[in-house]
Amino acid sequence: SARLQALLPASALVDARLEVEAPGRPRTQTRLEPGATEVLLAEPGRLIEVRARDVNGAPASVAAAQVRYDAATARAGEREDAGVLQRLAPDADGVLRVAVPAAGAAEIVVESPEHAPAFLRVDPNDSAGPREVTFEPGLRVPVLVLDLRGRPVREASIVGRAVVGGMRVEARATTNAEGRARVGPLPAGAVEVLAHAPGRAWSARAAEAAAPMETVELRLAPGALLRLRVETPFGAPLQGVRVAAVPSDDGPADVEPPEPARWTTDATGTLVVADLPLRPYRLRLELPGHAAETLYDVTPGPVWYFATLVAQASGPQDTPPRER
Repeated sequence: SARLQALLPASALVDARLEVEAPGRPRTQTRLEPGATEVLLAEPGRLIEVRARDVNGAPASVAAAQVRYDAATARAGEREDAGVLQRLAPDADGVLRVAVPAAGAAEIVVESPEHAPAFLRVDPNDSAGPREVTFEPGLRVPVLVLDLRGRPVREASIVGRAVVGGMRVEARATTNAEGRARVGPLPAGAVEVLAHAPGRAWSARAAEAAAPMETVELRLAPGALLRLRVETPFGAPLQGVRVAAVPSDDGPADVEPPEPARWTTDATGTLVVADLPLRPYRLRLELPGHAAETLYDVTPGPVWYFATLVAQASGPQDTPPRER
């Protein structure tokens, strides 16, 4: 039995979820609501001990694992559509211990610093105890990062992504002075390679990981800051305004970063997003209890954009942005 108190802005409670974890039990999810929220912990689960070997039968080190299963909720009989997606690290002995539901399936993707990720499924009738996975050799994808003039970009961040067992795995690297890097270990097959450097927009390319394979070349375009401040009609800052951006030109969609920033205004009513492509956007601003507003032709750069939200139940207001 425990009590947790947190002071959150009202905007944070929209579609908010609370996950609770207790030793030896799967995670429990519930919706956060104003006032007291009671959480019923899941029944004690099955403890699975995961050990790994390589294709030659030698013990292999485990770096981390992703675990996915349906989560019990605070309301009896409910299930969350997305379930629980949990990332775990092995203990000091290198053993990965995972508590999964006593009834129901669980899926585990085990990652290694030297091998391709391995997939393990725990079926509803499987017992608790040790399980073993075998790592296949991993591939390191060669990457070359250039700017739009064809010059190498050093110290660019590289992210290689693949899907294993329906879950996304990532590997990271940094380019050298020649703009080159090798990112991995990744499994053979379809991969996506992303690149980014400060002051430049994200870039991405799809590739097929194989041995051998051609170098994946990425070009980085200049990026800029988007600066926005949202206020009441009386000039008071509005915190927690959700901002959604859609390119308003005919070009392709932006490359989404691996860890997208939350486009929400802070306590000063300010939102700053770095390294966006130099193109016009349409911004949609929403805050509970306020009329939504749409800003057109907002282009990242040296200017600040200002918007006003009115605290009333009215239709959306489509207005041109104000610059300063």
